[in-house]
Amino acid sequence: MSETENVDAPVQTEVHANEQAQVLPLEETPNTDGNNDPTDDNENEKETSAEPVATEPDDPTQTAIEPEGTAGVLEAHPLLTGDEKSFKQAAKTFLNIHRDEVAQRDREISTLRAELKRIREALKAIESAAEHSTSSRDGRAVQNQELTEDNPDVTFQKIKNIWETCFNAVHSVIEEDDVKDSLSDWSIVNWSELEDKMPGFNAFSAESSNKRSRTMLVMALLAKSLEEYIFTPNYLFEDDDELRFILHKMTDTRKKSQLRDLFLSMTGSDDFKDEVEKVKAFRVESAVDGAVKPIQSLLSEALCEKVKARLSDILCDVVKAWEPLQRYESHFEVSTEPGRAGREWLTLQLMDNNTVVLETVNSSAFSTNPVMAVVFPRVCAIDRSRRPAFTTVFPGVVFQKSQALIDESDTVCVDRATVPAPEDTVEAAAATANDPQDVSETVESPTTREVITFEPDKEPVIGQAVKEEMKPIEGQAAPITGSESENSSSEDESDDDSGTESNTEDN
Repeated sequence: MSETENVDAPVQTEVHANEQAQVLPLEETPNTDGNNDPTDDNENEKETSAEPVATEPDDPTQTAIEPEGTAGVLEAHPLLTGDEKSFKQAAKTFLNIHRDEVAQRDREISTLRAELKRIREALKAIESAAEHSTSSRDGRAVQNQELTEDNPDVTFQKIKNIWETCFNAVHSVIEEDDVKDSLSDWSIVNWSELEDKMPGFNAFSAESSNKRSRTMLVMALLAKSLEEYIFTPNYLFEDDDELRFILHKMTDTRKKSQLRDLFLSMTGSDDFKDEVEKVKAFRVESAVDGAVKPIQSLLSEALCEKVKARLSDILCDVVKAWEPLQRYESHFEVSTEPGRAGREWLTLQLMDNNTVVLETVNSSAFSTNPVMAVVFPRVCAIDRSRRPAFTTVFPGVVFQKSQALIDESDTVCVDRATVPAPEDTVEAAAATANDPQDVSETVESPTTREVITFEPDKEPVIGQAVKEEMKPIEGQAAPITGSESENSSSEDESDDDSGTESNTEDN
């Protein structure tokens, strides 16, 4: 047994000696002279067993740091085959590629995170700017959005109230009891000048005591002043004829509304507040002069000043009443020309019981019972984007020749509760016309009867409208109210190019 061990030991020692010689070149080489001293062999065994042997890691993907000089040892290691070397090299290559891909992905993630951060900051800035823009736009909308929705019935009633205010004011001054001595003879009136303003003025009664005709004359002149100075789109300019012409011709309703809204917002701003008040004062003064100057020769100096003061106060109230109508979505224009056929008007009728009422009359009746004057303007809404372009909002009030020929008492006193029957209304109007049969056929049935009560020492009162269900009478037109005015004007205003009279129909 000892010999066998002695034989095997040198072989193992030789193998290890070769490895040690490669790893540690400065180490002494083992004895190879054939001396099989057991003691030496045992010592060599101990020395070789104490030396560490380089081993291959189990996981080929691990990249353990190899000591310097070990690469050649591994390559020269007789146990490392060619396939294992190829596998190790492939593993290293795969690992390097994987590391490169991970690094590339990390760079892309960093880039995306930076881009996301930039986008978030940009969105935050945009949202902040949008909120600021929205708040500013809302603020401007609150400040500049002046147009409001309008209701035909409400508009009709508001304009009717203006008519009543003007009529009561003029009547209270011209037809008061002690004014008779203050009236001059009609012969001094320059009728040609008045006729230039309103056709048919020569039909007025030439009796100096006919105070009702004088009242209607003042009302007709006042209607002209209302048309020119008061019933306008805004009070920003002293002379707004060109603006009214532009608004009248515009077919783009949206742009027209924007233009009106702009001017109205300027009218309501603090920057133009003082100027607007000056324009209003100028308009009122001009309207008063337009109504009084043509007939001041008919009035004494005291009465003339009284009429001016009264009209000035009333027109200031009318301006305040008209301003809300300027801010309606509907664009209103007015007319004092009764010439167009097929239109309906309100006519003043004096019944044989001395009750004054407003009745609806078609303009076709004017051929037999001429209009002496329009005593209150006709108001129309203009929208050229629709058909018809003109919609009657308030028919206007006319004074016809048949009423001027009726004998007049100084005062008209009636019971407030007295409302004449429809048949009596037609008969009374027919009795005063030149041709009773023709007039009875053309006088229209009243839709809204205004009972006007004149009492001594009291201001005239126009009673509330009394709406009656009328039986159809041959030759009479259908009733008209504020809500029905649109339908009533649809046929006779279908011709867009023809327009309406005066401001609503010129050009």
